[in-house]
Amino acid sequence: MARLFIVPGILSGIVLIFWLWALIDVITTDSLLIRNMQKGTWICLVVIVPTLGAVAWVLFGRPEGASMAPGGQVAYERSPYRSERRVLGPEDSTGWSKPSSSRSLPSSVGDSESLAIRERKLMEKEAELAKKEAELQAREHGTESDS
Repeated sequence: MARLFIVPGILSGIVLIFWLWALIDVITTDSLLIRNMQKGTWICLVVIVPTLGAVAWVLFGRPEGASMAPGGQVAYERSPYRSERRVLGPEDSTGWSKPSSSRSLPSSVGDSESLAIRERKLMEKEAELAKKEAELQAREHGTESDS
């Protein structure tokens, strides 16, 4: 006779544990992750209709991919709280720690020749500017004397 009460007692215990787990899971899950209904509605459903409410929560309300721990975070990689990519600063680049001597004056002959060409062009432009300034000053003095 005692055996007749053991099986229903074990099943009742399992259902009770499942219901408590579902209730705690609804309470601890973030409101933004809950599906289909609001958090308060899910809590009322699980409390008023214990077994069916708990099963409905697991099937329709719980976040997809959530872990088995109550209030567990979403297990898959694209969680809404996880950033897509870490922002890298300039000091994270591989060339950041190079000594400044490696970035100094040109080392090859071709580089020094290009510097000589640039210097010559700069001197030519300066001479051209000086010539234009002299013409401009001569024109200004000539205009003042005409008035």
